[in-house]
Formats: sequence, C-alpha cells, structure tokens
Amino acid sequence: MRERSGRVVVAVFENRTGDPSLDSLGLMTCDWITQGLSQTGEIEVVPTSSVLDAERNLRESGIVEQGATSLQALAEATRAGIVVSGAYYLQGDVLQFNADITDVATGDLLHAIEPVSGERNAAMEVVGRLREKILGAMAIADSSLAKLSRPPNFDAYREFLAGFEIFGSDYPEAIRHFERALELDPEFMIPRLYIAIAYGNRGQHAEADAVLRIIEKNRERLGRFERYLVDWYRASLDGRNLEALRVLREAERIAPESPMVNYLIGLEALGVNRPGETVATFARHYDPPTGHRVISVWRVGILTEALHMLGRHEEEVAATYKDRELYADQMALRGYEVRGLAALGRIEDLRQVVKESLELQPGGFSAGDVMWVAALELRTHNHPAEAQELTEEALEWGQSRTPQEAASSQIRWMMAELYYLLGRWEEARKVYLELADQEPEELDSLGRLGAIAVHTGHTEEADSRFHELLALDRPFLFGRHLMNAAHIAAVRGEQVRAVELIRDAVAQGYAWDIYIHSEPDFEPLHDYPPFQELLKPKG
Repeated sequence: MRERSGRVVVAVFENRTGDPSLDSLGLMTCDWITQGLSQTGEIEVVPTSSVLDAERNLRESGIVEQGATSLQALAEATRAGIVVSGAYYLQGDVLQFNADITDVATGDLLHAIEPVSGERNAAMEVVGRLREKILGAMAIADSSLAKLSRPPNFDAYREFLAGFEIFGSDYPEAIRHFERALELDPEFMIPRLYIAIAYGNRGQHAEADAVLRIIEKNRERLGRFERYLVDWYRASLDGRNLEALRVLREAERIAPESPMVNYLIGLEALGVNRPGETVATFARHYDPPTGHRVISVWRVGILTEALHMLGRHEEEVAATYKDRELYADQMALRGYEVRGLAALGRIEDLRQVVKESLELQPGGFSAGDVMWVAALELRTHNHPAEAQELTEEALEWGQSRTPQEAASSQIRWMMAELYYLLGRWEEARKVYLELADQEPEELDSLGRLGAIAVHTGHTEEADSRFHELLALDRPFLFGRHLMNAAHIAAVRGEQVRAVELIRDAVAQGYAWDIYIHSEPDFEPLHDYPPFQELLKPKG
C-alpha cells in the first residue's frame, strides 16, 4: 500500500445547481478553502493556480472529460495524498454545499462533511462556514480525535488545543479554553468531556458528574467513538474500573492508532492490577497524545509503576532515562527513577538522583517527595538503615522550607508522612488533625489518625476512627474509606479483616497502585499468604 502524502489538494467544487451563472462559485470555494488551509501554517496545500493548471492539463490530455474531475488523477498531478472535493446544489433560493475529504492512496473517505446551506445571496458566508468545518476536520485528521463522527470548526478546535496544552498543570485556565471552544461550536463534545475530567482530576466529582450528565442527555447525537469515551468516563466516575477498561478496549477497535485511547487503557489496566497489560499496551505507542508534556510524564509514571509491580526493575529504571533529555526539568521523573533504584539496591545511584533533585525547581513534585518515595521503597525492599537516614534528611529538607512553602497542603502532608515513618506519633498526629480539619472530604488523614491511636495505645479512639470510616456513605468514595479502615485493621494485627477491606475497597472503585505494596501500615501483612496473593498482578 502506498504511503499517504500529507500534501492536500482542493478540487474546484462542482456546480450541480443547473444555473451556469453560479459556475464561478466552484472556483471561489476551492480558493477560499485553499487559503484557509494555507493560513494554518501546519498543512501543505496545493495553490489554487496549480489546481487549475492540473485540471486543464488533465482535460486537454483526455484523461478526464470536460467539466469532470478525477480525484486520483488530480492527486497524482499535484503530488497530493489527500483531496478535498465537493459540489453545490440549489433548492429555491437556498444553496447547499457537500464536501468530502479522501485519502487517495487507499480510497478511504476520511470525512464526509456535514452539508452546509444558506441563502443564495449570502453564498460566501455559506462557503465560510464550510471552510471552518473542513479546517476542523483537517486539524484532527492525525490526532487522537480523528475518529470523531463530526469534526469541530477550526476556531473551536484551536481553543480546545489551547486548553489541552495546559491540562494537568492549570485546570481552571484549561476549563476556560474548553468552555470557549463550546461557545464556538456547541456540538463539539470533546471539550465538555475534558471539563468533566478536569473536575474529576481535581477531586470535584460532583461537578464532573453534572457535566457528564449534560453530555449523556445528548447521547443520540454522538458517534460510536464518542459514546465509548463517555461510557468510559461514566464507568470510571462510578468506580466500575473493570467496566471502564472493557469500554476502552472497544474504543481501541475503532481507533487502534489513537494515542489517547492507548494512554487510557494503560492507566485503567494498572488500576485493576493488570500491569502486564499496561506495559504491552504502551509498547504499541511510544508517543503520548500530541506530545503533551504533563501527560508524557504521567505516562512514564504509569509505565514505571507497572514495571515495578511486575518486578522488572532494570526496565523500570531504563524507562525513566528515555525521556531525561526531553523532560530534564520534571521532578516527577526523579521520583519514578528512585523507586526502581531502591528495588535494585543501587544506593549510590539513588543518592545521585536525590542530589540532582535538590537542584531542580519543584512543581507538583518536590525534592522532599523524591526523598520520601525513595525512603518508602528502601524500607519496602529491605534497606532499613538507608531508609531511616533518607527519611530524616527529607524531614530536615521540609523543616528548611519558607513559611509560605511550609503552609502548602503538599508539604504538610509530606511532613506528616515523614513523622509517621519515623514513629514520631504526636508530631504526625498534630499535622494529620490539621489536614483533616482543613479538608474534611480527604480520608487518608482519618486512616492515619486511627493507626496512630493504635500505636499509642488509644484503643477507643482507634475504634472510633475505624467505625467512622466504615459508616461513611456518600457518592464518590471510590472505596477510600474502606482502604483507610484496612490500615487500622492491619496495624491492629487483624490480618483477615484488613485483606477483606482491601478487596472491598477495590470492588468499590479504589484504583490499585504501587503504594499498596510499600504502605508501612501493611507491613504486618507482608508474610500473610492472602495479602501476598492479593499483590500478585492479575495480568
């Protein structure tokens, strides 16, 4: 099969109105669309003058008949791989334009543009709307959105891309761009879905649910691919993680080349303890969706986590090196790297990575987080002395922060965890109490407070925290209340109850992650066969 050229040619549109006075409109439409494609600066398009020369030569040579156009012949004459073609009709005083985008190498119809119509005396306004639809279709042709049943208009797509570029780093601003895209093209579903996901990623699940319900009310207007994406997020938001993975596999059948679907399958597979599927899925696509920096780093995190869970630690460390050049400033990569180095016992290399992290600017991840993660993994992989030393260094780093830095929830949570690892129960308890008061919806502090009560002999408080967690009944818990209750049960030596609670948490939507194996509260379970069986990858 001949490889498709990215060069685009726009054929002169055919006049099927029966009115010869409208013949010139076909050339005007061709030229207006050509100019629009050229102005994007991203699409190589054949100039209108070359199209006219090619069509004239084809007619004069007898290859095509007078007044006809052969898309294959036009493409070959202009060295194009994609042809935009169409025709226009007249019903009373209403003009209607139809257009197709065709891959001439395969003969595949890439997009059949929705018909555009309007008054005859406003013909160029109608052509302008047609151009927007064609520009939008061409813009998504090689993107993760290529399988949308209806391409967006070009300006809406540009707003969507502006939001997507900062997705993960500035959610409020990303949402503003997505909302602007919807204003420009209310039928463009993807920005609304990303608004829901942005809310969900920020823990605002009720808001995410409300936005998703708006999309679901208009389900009949979506194509199969869009429906799968909506069904995926609905399953995810409902805590039905296995169903979310199943739906994404169906979406992949429609769009096997979509980096977005590939990324989501890898993510969801990890969340149901199928790290082998994550690794195999990511092996099919190296490039993340549109080269997005934040998602690129997230993808490395998911891949290395999967490799860690599989015990493939050499590959885990190697995976962090691949993107060192591209994302040298990303602190999170250091956190991923030290996990593998700790598992391999490469202490000097780990120390060097920690040293490098101290010279980087923090983002969502800090040098303290790198040290904390390293300490957890060293502790898990039987290097207690080194883990203790690094925990103390991380604590010193946290204590040296400015008052403004130290006031952030991120630093305060890290400090509480470090106190906890060191067994400094009262200091840890004080910070966890503050965090619980500040963020009552956040449940991890309650789990820790219950475990501290066990460690310090406050049996009644431990029971109270345990039953408080079990009694929680509200939407969007995702099993977090049960997982935190499992912490308390494990510390109390209730192995059977702890494992039951972990299983129940996963069944209610808790996404499996690497920290279950390195969780200090679960150390009493490490020699318990049912827990060992629970940790084994399921695929």
